This record gives sequence, structure tokens and C-alpha cells, in this order.
Amino acid sequence: MKNNKKGFAPIILILIAMIVLGGGYYLYSQKTNQPAVQTQASISDVIVEDEGLFFGNLSISWKSSNVEKVDIYLYNVGTNELGRAIATSTDNKGTYYYEIEDAAAWRDYDGPYKVIVSSSMDSSIKAESKSLKIGRPCSPDVCGDAGSSSESPVINSISPTKAKIGTKIEIKGNNFSGFENDIIFWIKNIKGEKGVLFTGNDAVGGGTDTLVQTTITDKICTKVTIYSGETCTTWLSLILGEYKIYTETPEGKSNEVAITITK
Repeated sequence: MKNNKKGFAPIILILIAMIVLGGGYYLYSQKTNQPAVQTQASISDVIVEDEGLFFGNLSISWKSSNVEKVDIYLYNVGTNELGRAIATSTDNKGTYYYEIEDAAAWRDYDGPYKVIVSSSMDSSIKAESKSLKIGRPCSPDVCGDAGSSSESPVINSISPTKAKIGTKIEIKGNNFSGFENDIIFWIKNIKGEKGVLFTGNDAVGGGTDTLVQTTITDKICTKVTIYSGETCTTWLSLILGEYKIYTETPEGKSNEVAITITK
């Protein structure tokens, strides 16, 4: 009898081990055979930095998930209709920089508008910006009285147009002087992020109404501090790439001129 009990015990242990192993394999197979959870496609938080006047530009950004390509349109708030297509079936990079070059075609596009970013595969997946006015990005000879003032600043040239950090550049044009004869030039990257490239006047900094000389540095302040006297707390790093330089006065904004920062 004792021998039978001893022979029966290993069988029980083997059965228990088989049950445990079998159950573990079943749970593992169920887990691995479950379908992968698909991330739902979405677009949100459309933000537009509207440069507005005189051959202005639109810097558009948004957030998204599981969307490969997007369409970008202007939406007329007043008529509840889609307006001009900014981009169609473009790669979804989360940002888009649109340069307005055809001034005559844009003369009536002063808004109010919203920018809609939608999935190229499913237009129901979309989001829109806040209302904005694009302005009339054209000169008086194109738009007549609707254009910018004859006293608006104009950049005629920048030299050199390719510069390293530490390079002195020269900007020539007209009507650079603004409030209290101060001159303020901005530089902007392809994301629409901008900083103060130059502040001064004929007494400080060497700027005049027609000529500014300044040096490209590796970082610049993102706001004007000459009037408030504040210490700059936010900076824009200037890295290799394409940029636009422009100035603004109470009379309006100048044209934007491209410059490339190189090694």
C-alpha cells in the first residue's frame, strides 16, 4: 500500500505541472493573438501666425496623430465656404510655411478667415484655426489705395545673402526709421519663429533711414526691449538654414528678403 502511494505522488505532480504549463501557454497565446490597437487619426490645435501686409506670409502649425498627408485651406467665416487651397496632399510635418507671392490675386483676401487642416484621406478628420485677417499683401501700384502706404519701409538688398554666424551684413532700402526714429529689424525662421536682429538709430547702433549694418549672432531676443528696459528672458537660436529678414514701422511692414545661415 505504501509503495502504491509513493508511485502515485509523482503522477500527481506531473499532472499539476502540465495543467500550469498548459494554462500559461493558453494565456500567452490569447494575448499574442489579440489584434493591435489602432491609434485613432486626429488633428488639433491649428495655430496661424499671420504676417499680414505687403507680400506677407502664413506660418501654420498643428498637432496630429496617425495622419500621413494633409490638405490646408482658407475658410471664409462670412460666407461659410472654403476659399483658396494653400496646400493639398502635402506631407504631414505639423508645420507649413506659405509665402504669398501673387499680390494681385490676394487683394480681396482680407478676411475674416480661418485656416483648416484636414486629412487628405478623410476630410472629416480636421481642425481649424482662430479667425484671422490676412490683410492686403500688395504695394500701391498693384492695389491702389488698398495697398501699403508710400512711406512704408522697403528693403532693396541684403549683402551677403549667405552668411555665417559672426558675419556682418548690410541692409539697404528706404523708410527704415520708425517711432522716435528707431529702427527695428526682425529675422524669422521657416517655422515662423522670430527674433530681433537689430535695434538702433542714427545715434545708436549706426542705423539710418536707408542703411543698416549688423552682425549675425548665434542667438537673439524674441522681443523688443529698448522701450521697456527689460532684460531679455526668451531667445531664438540661429542655426543653419533659411531665414527671412524684414522691418516694421508705424507706416507698415516691409517686404521680406531671404538670407541663408551657413557653416
